[in-house]
Amino acid sequence: MSTEQVFSDVAGLSKRYMSSGRLAIESVTLGVGSAKFASIVGPSGCGKTTLLKTICALLQPTAGTVTLAGRLVTTPPLLVTHDIDETVYLSDRIFVLSPSPSIVIRAFDIQLGGTRDQERTRSEPAFLALCNETHHLIGRPRPAAKESV
Repeated sequence: MSTEQVFSDVAGLSKRYMSSGRLAIESVTLGVGSAKFASIVGPSGCGKTTLLKTICALLQPTAGTVTLAGRLVTTPPLLVTHDIDETVYLSDRIFVLSPSPSIVIRAFDIQLGGTRDQERTRSEPAFLALCNETHHLIGRPRPAAKESV
């Protein structure tokens, strides 16, 4: 990447699914500069999703490394989702964006304490309060809880 500082660096990334033996991505190397936008394009089944999941540490690579701002990525650094409850459960920090044009209207840390367990964590009052606050900030009511059968 010329003389520009690389913010995100993928070096020799490969992923082989052990269950099938299929090699999904092989020796991918790329760098993205700070404040730059990159896209991954290709035909269906070429490994785009596997590459992104591996870059984000949602899948363990078979080989290679990913660094972000010079630090080795071993846990997911960022989660982008429309599922607010899942965001609160999985994240350590939330950035709430405004409608277009997008700006950060609020950033806050998630402090649920201890090891997170889906059943226990999702029933904690702190979890419910964080979900409600996040729903309120983006201007839509929290979906009604599903009844158990």
